[in-house]
Amino acid sequence: MSRETSYISNSSRVMCFTTGTRFPISDIAGFGYFLRVAVIDNKEKRVLFRKQYDIHAQVALSPDGQWFAVLEQTRLSLRRL
Repeated sequence: MSRETSYISNSSRVMCFTTGTRFPISDIAGFGYFLRVAVIDNKEKRVLFRKQYDIHAQVALSPDGQWFAVLEQTRLSLRRL
C-alpha cells in the first residue's frame, strides 16, 4: 500500500514522495517501510534528484527550488539542486 503527495515550489521544480511497505516474497528480501523522494524540473523535463529514505525521515524543498533538506532522526542534511 502506498500514498503519494507532492509539493510545488515557487520555481518550476516539484518534489514528489511516496511511502509504503515492503514484505518478503523470498528469503532474500526483507520486510520494511520506505519513503521515496524525487525532485523534478518541469521546464527541463528531467529528474534532478531521486533517493529512498527511512519512513520516519522528513523532507522539504526550498521555495525557490534550489535546496533539498532531509531530517533523519537528529541529522539534518542539505543538498543544493
